Amino acid sequence: MEKEEEEERRRRRRRKKKKKKKKKKKKKKKKKKKKKKKKKKKKEEEEEEEEEEEEEEEEEE
Repeated sequence: MEKEEEEERRRRRRRKKKKKKKKKKKKKKKKKKKKKKKKKKKKEEEEEEEEEEEEEEEEEE
């Protein structure tokens, strides 16, 4: 009987750890995605600025 309880306890603990780990991973992924999005946005803005500058130069000619 004691052995079974101990196994159950161990299993529970393992499950808890796994859940925690999964949650942490999810959080990390979300953070990474956010960062990537920010980077992409920044890149797009820079490209737009470059295009505008090119257009202005063409108009001056």
